Amino acid sequence: MRALTVRQPWAWAIADGHKPIENRVQRWSYRGPLAIHAGLSTDPFGIRWMQANVPDLERPTLYDRGYVLAVVDLVGCHWSRPGCCDTVWAEQAPGIAHLELERPRRLLYPIAAVGRLGPWPVSPALESLIVKQIGATA
Repeated sequence: MRALTVRQPWAWAIADGHKPIENRVQRWSYRGPLAIHAGLSTDPFGIRWMQANVPDLERPTLYDRGYVLAVVDLVGCHWSRPGCCDTVWAEQAPGIAHLELERPRRLLYPIAAVGRLGPWPVSPALESLIVKQIGATA
């Protein structure tokens, strides 16, 4: 299993199943379960963007940071191109890769972890804790 550290509020939006696309600057070959780790910092632009673009979305006032929140399936990755993704979450710009995320499974209890840049390998101990919460379908 791999993990991805994402700043809040984006990690929350992915974990709760609202955000099916994660924008990155490189394509990934990895496919499979992807743990969503909320980084320690918050993205002020992200909070403003969500207020402007998804005003009806209920958001918590406080965000977990420094924890694995959920597992999603990374099912595809492609370069952004006009009209490629019919969702407000997909940034349409040259040099942006869209990670296609499906089947979010939120953990019952967030698990404290140290994040990293890019896709990072989940340790066997952390994977065991994740699987205990969401089952073998992690």
